[in-house]
Amino acid sequence: MESLEILSTGFSRRLRCHQIGRNYYTRGPEGNDIHQTNIPHIRVDFFIL
Repeated sequence: MESLEILSTGFSRRLRCHQIGRNYYTRGPEGNDIHQTNIPHIRVDFFIL
């Protein structure tokens, strides 16, 4: 699943941390764990605009 899909679901905080990283709630590249999400920081910046 993509990280944006994980955020819009009713999954628990524990599962979200496991799937998309500990700082998943932080906006921008700071909240993106590229090793877990496989989403480049430049793409995360684009989605925030």
